[in-house]
Amino acid sequence: MTSSSAAWRARPIAWSGQPLPSLPGRGAAGVDHRRGDAGAERSAGLVAAAREAFEKGADAGAFESEAILELTVAAGEVALIRRATETRIAAGASLRLRRLDVVRASAAAVLRHPALGELKLPPGAEMTAWNVAQFLGAAGQAWVEGLPRAALNNQATALTELEAVLPAAHGAIRAALEQSEIEGWDGAGRSALRMVLQAFDE
Repeated sequence: MTSSSAAWRARPIAWSGQPLPSLPGRGAAGVDHRRGDAGAERSAGLVAAAREAFEKGADAGAFESEAILELTVAAGEVALIRRATETRIAAGASLRLRRLDVVRASAAAVLRHPALGELKLPPGAEMTAWNVAQFLGAAGQAWVEGLPRAALNNQATALTELEAVLPAAHGAIRAALEQSEIEGWDGAGRSALRMVLQAFDE
């Protein structure tokens, strides 16, 4: 899909002028990553931070190239905000959610992922890489939550699957690592799981 397609209509968006926030996932006060609280209230901050940083020529580095989630708009239309520019994406088109992106749904919309299933966005929803999990259906949530335990048991396929859906799985990974520490879990599986999470946080 090219930028000239009817499904993609890009335009600059206004910056609110609010101070730059600390990036989600960097220990911001009051944010519980396991619940995905970094989502809606921080999306406006991401847009503001992106505008100021990119206007100064900043390179987002791994935040633009790693831990990306490939999605398709199954129903409705969403706005993808990247580098402070808004692109409208209609049903049938695909998008790549990066860690500094925001997906907005002015009306109800449905996104789809081959493994995660449907992600239903209610009117007014704002989805980022930090709160994807809250939009998953029951089956998608169960699948994601089961992967970290499998990875702790040294199942290599589970690690590969987690790496492919990190924006949806980082909260489940954090919870599994915390629980494994309580249980005194030690071994290669735990170390590998921490490395997968590191790819999202750095």
